[in-house]
Amino acid sequence: MRGRRAGYLDVIEKENLLQHATEVGDHMMKTHGRIGPKKLKLVGDVRGRGRGLMIGVDIVKDKTTKEYGAAERDLIVEKAFEHGVLFLGCGRARSALCPPLVVTKEEADVALDVLEDCIKQVGR
Repeated sequence: MRGRRAGYLDVIEKENLLQHATEVGDHMMKTHGRIGPKKLKLVGDVRGRGRGLMIGVDIVKDKTTKEYGAAERDLIVEKAFEHGVLFLGCGRARSALCPPLVVTKEEADVALDVLEDCIKQVGR
């Protein structure tokens, strides 16, 4: 097992995937405003530190009370899957974006577009 793990790390280094992930993650965080709490009524917060590709979107029923929107989150995840994009439900009401290290900015934009559309649909 150790040899296989070392092989994966070699590929990550050789292909400069950590730098790539940082660049795409930064791009996603800069454009996340379109799925942010100021734009969409079901979004309570967008969490990501810009150190990589993983971003969490907190879904709430009510922004004032911050009541978790677990059922809404599940419906958003289901609708996104129907559009060919897999988001992970995690925690009480968070949807996580966890793209692979090789994702392009364009592919990340497609995922964010799908997420935005699904949140809007569920929020109606």
